[in-house]
Amino acid sequence: MTYVISILVGYLMGNIQSAFLLGKLIHRIDIREKGSKNPGTANAVLVLGWPLGIVTFIIDVLKAACSVWLINSLYPGVFEAGILAGSMAVAGHIYPVVMKFKGGKGVASVIGLMIAVDPVIAIVLLSLMVAISVVTNQIVWGEIAGLFMFPVAAALLNYSDQSVFIIALVSLLSIFRLRNNLVRTIQGTEKTLSSVFKKNKK
Repeated sequence: MTYVISILVGYLMGNIQSAFLLGKLIHRIDIREKGSKNPGTANAVLVLGWPLGIVTFIIDVLKAACSVWLINSLYPGVFEAGILAGSMAVAGHIYPVVMKFKGGKGVASVIGLMIAVDPVIAIVLLSLMVAISVVTNQIVWGEIAGLFMFPVAAALLNYSDQSVFIIALVSLLSIFRLRNNLVRTIQGTEKTLSSVFKKNKK
């Protein structure tokens, strides 16, 4: 029952689509019809601007983090249950039933999972993601690096096999959702990090 509740809590939390809700409530637009048509942080920045993009990011991070913290408080000592809840929040963000299973890429929510599971891992991997994104001028390379290293870090820190497996699975899911961004980056058609800053610097 513990794991069933973890799955339900996490998935329902993930269904809170912040970019879509902010676009509708504040600008009266459907973000799925603008920009990249993706209801996630990156498109929220491009379409709604930096302030609402940051709010979107924070909410998407908190969805996974709060899922972990809630389950850990309900079932202390069942570490894997918290990780499962956070991972299901990522899955709920990517495949939300409330939006016909068409959601975002899940990167912000994976970051929320990192923060809740181990703040030190989160700081190190976030630093890695930012550094690679800045050096390459492409966000997707930093995202993929951080997602790839998350389960590696968990394994190196001797997390249980179940925990590593769940983290690896959800990280790979998010990487899979980034595949089109990666293709556009290789083709040279993806927006660069500097162009996003210049467009939204006001």
